[in-house]
Amino acid sequence: MSLSEVADFVSLNPDYLSRLFKKEVGINFKDYIQKIKVDLAINYLENTNLKISEIAFKLDYCNIENFSKIFKKYQNVTPAKFKKTWKLLI
Repeated sequence: MSLSEVADFVSLNPDYLSRLFKKEVGINFKDYIQKIKVDLAINYLENTNLKISEIAFKLDYCNIENFSKIFKKYQNVTPAKFKKTWKLLI
């Protein structure tokens, strides 16, 4: 889902929607979507046996390295490290 797609759907200019979104939510649209995807990835890592590449694909990341980089940005660890640590806790 892109800002342009959402803007088209709600019949707003993308630049205006971007400013409005940041004003109302406090972060930009791209960061908001990334955070949601990381939260979904955490749920998959904690509750399934899916491979990290499968999780990345489910969340529309074609490049696992990009997915890992974004995950680390929000969690300060890679998905692999997160998964390994989680398995030790349960």
